[in-house]
Amino acid sequence: MFFLILYFFFLLIFFFYYFVYFFDIVNNYLFFFIIITLFFFFIFNKNFFFLFFVYEVLIFPLLLWIFFSSLKSNSYNFFLLRSLFILFFFSIIFTFFFFLSFLVFYIFNSFFFLFFIFFFFFLTFIFKTPLFPFFNWLIFAHVYASTFCSIVLASFYLKLGAFLLIFFFFFVYSNMFFFFSVLTILVVFFYILFESNCKRSIALASVVHMGFSSILIFLYFKYFSFFFFLKIFFFIQFVHAFCSGFLFFYFGYFLDYFHLKSYFVIFFFFISSFFTLNFFFVFLMYYSFPIFFSFFIEIFFLKMFSFYVFFIFFLILILINFFIFIYFLKILFFYFSVFMLKNFKFNYFNFLVFIFNGFLFFYFFIFV
Repeated sequence: MFFLILYFFFLLIFFFYYFVYFFDIVNNYLFFFIIITLFFFFIFNKNFFFLFFVYEVLIFPLLLWIFFSSLKSNSYNFFLLRSLFILFFFSIIFTFFFFLSFLVFYIFNSFFFLFFIFFFFFLTFIFKTPLFPFFNWLIFAHVYASTFCSIVLASFYLKLGAFLLIFFFFFVYSNMFFFFSVLTILVVFFYILFESNCKRSIALASVVHMGFSSILIFLYFKYFSFFFFLKIFFFIQFVHAFCSGFLFFYFGYFLDYFHLKSYFVIFFFFISSFFTLNFFFVFLMYYSFPIFFSFFIEIFFLKMFSFYVFFIFFLILILINFFIFIYFLKILFFYFSVFMLKNFKFNYFNFLVFIFNGFLFFYFFIFV
């Protein structure tokens, strides 16, 4: 019976969105607003297992939205297949036991069943966080999605996954999670070295923020009385949700109206003083520039460890700043090559951008 209800639920979503997209009966925003409202209705349910089930269902209307906006949907098939497996597992439990709660783990008190649960929860959160090597779906989703869909995906859906990680982390509490989080941060910074697309760079920065959040949750569960880690976690989630939404809006504006995707070209465009000032403030806050509070939060976070752990994280921070140093050095070389062109018009905005990149160059050179 539950399989039939689940099948008709997905069928209803598909046909409703088909009429929304092709016949424009109602607005797309109204459709997704209904889905979000239903999800918040289930947030106040005490059964966290059922909350996790609704969280898994929520990805389908979002990905269908991306599918209809772009035909390049093969990158999401593995992600959808993983969600279908975990939903199939929940459906079996609900069909045979008529409830969906943590009491199932006490009924099947066997090593194989507990390992099966651990594997699926670990695979779920390593996809949804996302961590290495399963973060490619987020990058392709942001590239091929519309501006509003990218904002919802970065500022809403990833944050729900991070908050659910607090409730369900005791199922996936393992040193492997810490290892995958650190490995994700290092691998993503290698990606950034060769990346100039705006939306891909913001998506990669989202992966880095989620990796730091996973490390904080791991440390919170390791030292359970240390609520300072949890406060930093909520602050990082707030900064990332605020800044990523604004950056996707700004770069979506450049993409929709000027068809620009590269950092190197966007830095030469001047729209208005207010727009440019907001863009640079959000950009610096997002990447934890030293004058902003997000940078000092990371420093305070490092100072809470012992000397050995602080030394390891300090080496990682130096390596990260070295990557950023090379990235901005590449931007400076691009500016020097443009200055040699005869048709280049030097205005005060380009001069401020050049001074800004020169200051970043000087800062990262001194820091490293």
